[in-house]
Amino acid sequence: MAIQLNAQRIRFACDASNAIQNTINDAITGKAITLPSGSAFQIEAVFSFGPLNDANLLDLSVYSAINVQLQANVDPHAGTVYYAGQIVAANFNLACTAEQWATVAAASSHISLFVPSAQNVVPATAANFWLCIYGVSTDAAQDLVLLFAVNIAGKDSGVPNVNPALPQTFKVGAKMPFTCSDGNTRDVTIQQAPNGRWTLFIGNPYNGPGQAVYSFYCSDALYRDLTVILVDGAWTVDVNPAGHS
Repeated sequence: MAIQLNAQRIRFACDASNAIQNTINDAITGKAITLPSGSAFQIEAVFSFGPLNDANLLDLSVYSAINVQLQANVDPHAGTVYYAGQIVAANFNLACTAEQWATVAAASSHISLFVPSAQNVVPATAANFWLCIYGVSTDAAQDLVLLFAVNIAGKDSGVPNVNPALPQTFKVGAKMPFTCSDGNTRDVTIQQAPNGRWTLFIGNPYNGPGQAVYSFYCSDALYRDLTVILVDGAWTVDVNPAGHS
């Protein structure tokens, strides 16, 4: 039987004892969660306080609803809200068990929330953003309890970006002398790392004449200076967020 996919499934376990995370893996793929802008998706989540087992599963009956928000990449619950959705208590799966969750079936989760593409208005340029989940207390105060917040990677509409070719002066094997934070200049070259990825290599010690600061075009359509600085005993390439010379 063919698999039916009506939306991108995003399935993850929320440990409320460690509620704020920098990244999380999808329970289906085992890979870090990413979310294309403008695309329909479905959140499937289970909640625990500590390691995921039946003894630690959260009792969701203390909440009248669970709110799900996608927020800008600043402090959680302090940035622009791109999406806000809610699952009311009547739609909780209070009988969910850790064993059922492990089957990865869509229905075997504490909550499930479908978000249509028209409501996914995360900017295509957002490299990262927060996915925040709150429990709403059943009392009159309707207090928000942060159950989970994770910073996940955004994507554009799914069409790969065509990156411009490297400048002729910065092609593989070419050297560019950079002024470093200790006042010396060092050559920066592009080379292939042991893992096969192309990376910047900074010559150490000093390896040539000349001083230069190079201005690079950034994804937000501004130019910024690229320099070389010493960070925790290691030379690294630094981008000046303020602009360019």
